[in-house]
Amino acid sequence: MIKNKGITAIIISMIIFAGMALYGMFFLPGDDALGFGLLFLYIIFPLTCLISGFFVGKHLEKVKYFYPIITSAAFVIVTTLVFNFDINTTILFLAFLPALIGVLIGYKTKAHIWLWAFFICYSFNKKGLCTFSMIFWFKLNREYHFNS
Repeated sequence: MIKNKGITAIIISMIIFAGMALYGMFFLPGDDALGFGLLFLYIIFPLTCLISGFFVGKHLEKVKYFYPIITSAAFVIVTTLVFNFDINTTILFLAFLPALIGVLIGYKTKAHIWLWAFFICYSFNKKGLCTFSMIFWFKLNREYHFNS
């Protein structure tokens, strides 16, 4: 069983990034460079950053602040190994922002999960479960506001 989904998401995303770099360095024909750039760097890389950033923001506390920087460094490494690019502003749009958006969505989803549980049980009118979920929602909300 997976203990921490955030660490698993980081490992899987780094394996995907390493696979992209290896494919680009060793198996990419010269005339497919544009297709590689469009498919891997403009579609797969940002989606990987977004999805893994969601799990990092939802399950990890301290790493979530550094994860967009880690993905930006991975983007620089992949593009430098494959295309010999210099650092430019595409890092911001293809690596940093999707990872940051994923982390923020994951963090907000984690913070408001008991609020949704309260509304769901309120709609079913189960008094015992409503009281139980309301207590945990206040406890979770208090922990996030005072520990953040």
